[in-house]
Amino acid sequence: MKKILIIYHYFPHYRLPILNSLCNQENVDIDYTFLSGFTSDIPLNILKEKDVSTLKFIAAKNRWFFGNVLWQTKVLRNSISSEYDCIIYLGSPNFITTWLGALIAKIMGKPTLFWTHGFLNSNNFKNRLKKLFFSIPDGLLLYGNKAKNNLVSHGFKSDNLFVIYNSLDYDKQIKIKNSINNKDVFELKKKLFKNYNLPVIIFIGRLTRQKKLNNIVSITKELHNQGILVNVLFVGDGLMKNDLLESVKKSSLLEYFSFFGECHDESQLAHLITMSRICVSPGEVGLTAMHSLVYGTPVITHDCEEFQMPEYEAVVDGITGGLFKYGSLESLLLKVKEWLAKDNYKEIEDNCSKIIYDYYNPNIQSKLINKAVMKIINEK
Repeated sequence: MKKILIIYHYFPHYRLPILNSLCNQENVDIDYTFLSGFTSDIPLNILKEKDVSTLKFIAAKNRWFFGNVLWQTKVLRNSISSEYDCIIYLGSPNFITTWLGALIAKIMGKPTLFWTHGFLNSNNFKNRLKKLFFSIPDGLLLYGNKAKNNLVSHGFKSDNLFVIYNSLDYDKQIKIKNSINNKDVFELKKKLFKNYNLPVIIFIGRLTRQKKLNNIVSITKELHNQGILVNVLFVGDGLMKNDLLESVKKSSLLEYFSFFGECHDESQLAHLITMSRICVSPGEVGLTAMHSLVYGTPVITHDCEEFQMPEYEAVVDGITGGLFKYGSLESLLLKVKEWLAKDNYKEIEDNCSKIIYDYYNPNIQSKLINKAVMKIINEK
């Protein structure tokens, strides 16, 4: 049995499905333990509850300096330990103990991996530092293929770069999806919109300036001017809410917009996404893409890798959504019109669901992580 330690700074709630998947694999001779700081967006006592009772967890004390520089003493202690056959570190160069721990493990001959976004294909100081940092471990676990291509172009060996994608709580989402009643979806739509027979454009996430959500208001106004009437649903909250409301009022579109607010209920989110024709994210798109696609709703976002999250790779232009030219409102408008005009709903839903089934779920992710771990262990 190979014993693997995965080191994090904290436990984000969306990580629990993959962590549980790694711990509950059948016929796999790999035993995973997780080390994390006390700071978390979920209470740590949740880790003791029934659904995660098999999660092996080591609590570490986080010491933050200058806002984002991290020190975790337990990382060093466990890097020295002979208990683990391989250590996976979260690949942030801001974590000082990751530098030290990985170097110590390397000197001791212990296999190591960094779990990371990689870096953009540019040559600034930040990326030069990352290049040095990423040269420490035996391999990198990456969220996407574009990150792998960038690293190869910077001289990294392709065989040591493992694309493992990303995932949400896929099993739970599929159960909810299979239980959705179309009548319930329609009744919810009637509650949200006066003109409930119109197609819905949805955005899910924080209402922040970097998401460029005023572009949704602008294209909606233009669509209406062209006689293409739609409703828009914002699910989330944030500093831009009042500005968006003001823009909607000035555009005389208030009856076509619904501000749902924050929502963390998966069943509710499933119904909101299902009622929507397309999900539009004019700025970066990350886990929102996966969330929308799993329920069969295509995603439209921009095409500039430098200002995107790795999950945007799930948006295959013309198949699971559309990629508009970065910075072009006209291009965004054309993509939205293109997808509103499509009527092959079942094919679109199947395409969206398939890419999540094939790549972006905990079962696939855990198999890819296992494969990477065993490869670097066997090569040592």
